[in-house]
Amino acid sequence: PDDGFNLRFAQGSTADPDITAMAIQALAPYYRNSTFNVKDPVDKALDCLSKLQLDTGDFRSWGTRNSESVSQIIVSLCSIGVDPQNDPRFIKNGINLLDALFYYQQEDGGFAHSYESDPSNPSAIPGESDSIATDQALLALVAVWRQAQSSRMCSTASGDIWPKRSKSSMRG
Repeated sequence: PDDGFNLRFAQGSTADPDITAMAIQALAPYYRNSTFNVKDPVDKALDCLSKLQLDTGDFRSWGTRNSESVSQIIVSLCSIGVDPQNDPRFIKNGINLLDALFYYQQEDGGFAHSYESDPSNPSAIPGESDSIATDQALLALVAVWRQAQSSRMCSTASGDIWPKRSKSSMRG
């Protein structure tokens, strides 16, 4: 009903930002291919994500504000060529998605899962660096960097992760 995606199929279920972002990533290779007709559902999912975004620039997933949702949405936007820093749909109160992500960065350089206690993720200590949150933040930052370099995403439908190198470029 809200044009997003969720793990639940129950009537009345609302969109989850993580699952919606992951669905966009899965559909990204077909986004500009009219044969598969996914542009309209992806565009509706983007509108849904924009509505789910909080005034603080981040998102709640399963009831908790968290960095991983921001990371997943950054990756999903980059996967279809949308600029996560400048797209007006994803700027709330002057805060873009990268601003929201860096809100979670800790003094040690890592990223916290959340500043709130998360009953669904008891191993994540509020306000402390978390390995999963940091991994996802780094993936999001690589996606932004690759988009700025006009490079492909890290993961593509063809299975290539990085551009192929010639043997001569691999030698010291």
